[in-house]
Amino acid sequence: MKKIILFVLLSVWINAFAQQKERTAAMHLFTVNLHEDFGVSKDPDLYDAIYEALRNEINSSTNIEFFSKDTLHNYVNYNNLEYPVGTPKRAAKSKIAQNYYTIFVTVYPSGFIKGGSNVISSGGLGAGKHKSQSKVMVRIELIAYDATGKKLKKIVEEAVTTERIEFEHTIIKVGGIEMNSFDKSILSNPQFSQVLSEVSKKTAEALK
Repeated sequence: MKKIILFVLLSVWINAFAQQKERTAAMHLFTVNLHEDFGVSKDPDLYDAIYEALRNEINSSTNIEFFSKDTLHNYVNYNNLEYPVGTPKRAAKSKIAQNYYTIFVTVYPSGFIKGGSNVISSGGLGAGKHKSQSKVMVRIELIAYDATGKKLKKIVEEAVTTERIEFEHTIIKVGGIEMNSFDKSILSNPQFSQVLSEVSKKTAEALK
């Protein structure tokens, strides 16, 4: 009798877990602001690392299973880094998920910034690296929609490094205008990795 009860309980638990993981999701818009100015290319490695950190955390700690980023290729537009930039209504027409998500990630210096520019310039044009030190903030804004594209909830989470970290900006100088973006070298900093993990976990927790 005990064996039968144990088997039934185990079957119920397995089925419940399987059903929970059937709550599928797709990101119909994913964009990262790397403190860049208009026209500056985003670093694809940094972009990918931020996307994977968030998606992996949500998939592993919630009952939501995010599809891969290319799932909606036939339904919404994609940017030059191959990330979706569509509307929830257009994504919902795909009928491939129970929920759709808009996700904005912002990475920017927080507080006092130390450092100076180091740009090689010729004839008003220049390119180079700008090495700075400051605390760095990562902010995630996530908006959830149902299967029809109707807004359900909005989540905003952020985390900041406890100390200043050194990072590089990719610099492009055109005339008197200086444009910049975070460089992928920030990925090697353990404080940045910790903050990225922390804010991803906070976002996943808010989705439960």
